Amino acid sequence: MKLIIKSSLQRCVVTPDVRRNALVAKSIMKQGSPMRFLFLSVITTICIYEGISQDQIKIQISRIDSLGWTDTAYFGVDTRATYCIDTSLGEGLIWWQACGLVPCLAFIDVRTGSGACLAWGTPVDLRPYYSTTQVDTYQLKFDGYTPLVFHWQHNIADFYDAMTFMNNVDPSAATVKVNMLTQDSFVLNISQYWRSDWYIRAESPHPLTDVRIRDVSLPAVPSLSQNYPNPFNPSTTVGFSLGREAVVTITVYDVLGREVKVLAKDRQFSRGEHKLLFSAGDLSSGIYYCRLITTNGRTGRLEYTDVKKMAICK
Repeated sequence: MKLIIKSSLQRCVVTPDVRRNALVAKSIMKQGSPMRFLFLSVITTICIYEGISQDQIKIQISRIDSLGWTDTAYFGVDTRATYCIDTSLGEGLIWWQACGLVPCLAFIDVRTGSGACLAWGTPVDLRPYYSTTQVDTYQLKFDGYTPLVFHWQHNIADFYDAMTFMNNVDPSAATVKVNMLTQDSFVLNISQYWRSDWYIRAESPHPLTDVRIRDVSLPAVPSLSQNYPNPFNPSTTVGFSLGREAVVTITVYDVLGREVKVLAKDRQFSRGEHKLLFSAGDLSSGIYYCRLITTNGRTGRLEYTDVKKMAICK
């Protein structure tokens, strides 16, 4: 099925995919050791029918630190936006000083002096849209315990001609420049605790009246769904989706990290949505973890991993 958005009749809105588009996690550790899972969520964008012309591009960026603190911020352009806070568009000030107590992520004003109006920070920074040649620089303030993993949606090239994540407001002075169109994550590993400002330079947003075509019948990236029902007794369904053909292993572990069941072992699955039945009649009540691993069938390279928590109640 194709979802077609025509510029004169409909509005293209950037919306979160609540089914979790992609995430990366550290999974099961050695048997008997404490289990820590670091989840990094990514929200993708699709266009949905609304009946008027498109007026917004909104991009998500997420940050997770080594302790598992996760935060998310949004940036982009909007035909209705001003440079300062627009509460009607979801912008709002936060108290940045509190970020020393709780690691967080926020945009502050790249300008200085009397014209600055985002001094406290905002989790959403939408700039006025006025041209397909405009260049906007967003100043992103963050902290946390390194390594810090930043992740953003993989399809930014659908909305901008160029975008760079860099450690200096001046591109010529930046010593680290990450092309956000060709990669969707970056790991910052400098010291135990880190507070800093980095910058996103977004160049040439695509026309907000473009005709956009999205193939929404098949998933774009892998994902592991929460089992249903949960809690369960004695069986439940484990669902997952693949953005392309892959070799899949799905394993269930107990709270000590011991393998208790293998639902799929190095099985080839096609692109699309799949479901497997998990029968736990021989397992006792308690908390268990279901891990999905996908690898490239040709190269053997690890492509994706995710873990879901499940409960057996007898």
